[in-house]
Amino acid sequence: FHPAGNKIFRLVNTFKSESEAFSQALSGPAFGAQLTRELPAVRSACRLFGDQYKVKSGDQQFFESNIIEVDPNFFQFFGFTLIKGQPKACLQSFFQVVLTEKLATKYFGNDDPVGKTMVIDNTPVTVSAVANNPPANSHIQFDMLLSSAFLKKRMKEQYHFDIDSLWVGGWPNTYIELSDPT
Repeated sequence: FHPAGNKIFRLVNTFKSESEAFSQALSGPAFGAQLTRELPAVRSACRLFGDQYKVKSGDQQFFESNIIEVDPNFFQFFGFTLIKGQPKACLQSFFQVVLTEKLATKYFGNDDPVGKTMVIDNTPVTVSAVANNPPANSHIQFDMLLSSAFLKKRMKEQYHFDIDSLWVGGWPNTYIELSDPT
């Protein structure tokens, strides 16, 4: 259901040492941030950082474990759709959050959540959109989306580094769209 699905690939890393080798789908965060500048064949990239947070809205507070921090182009890159909100604008800043229809109902009932405030690990955020629940046939499953700017801000404040410059480690799933899939 992704419009450019035949051109989208997930990076896989293989690590080798003298005693073992293993592969994983997680990559260093810089791959998604830098590959479009380094390799002309990479048309665009989108990173998905899986996370979990304490989420509060009004008197309700839950620990949510199906949260993904994504790059702002998430809705242009993949075929996920919104019920409310603007795909190009809903993940542009660190204080925006997109809820699935399921989570919007859990926190706000039948009220329109767009424009309302929630608190994620003591950080106020504003609901910028409501997404359709991901289809069951997608391996990308989420209840809530935060902008990767949320994670970038937290990493700078807490650990004093820029994740877009970190080539090592296995944090996000990084997807790339190639100009020519061959």
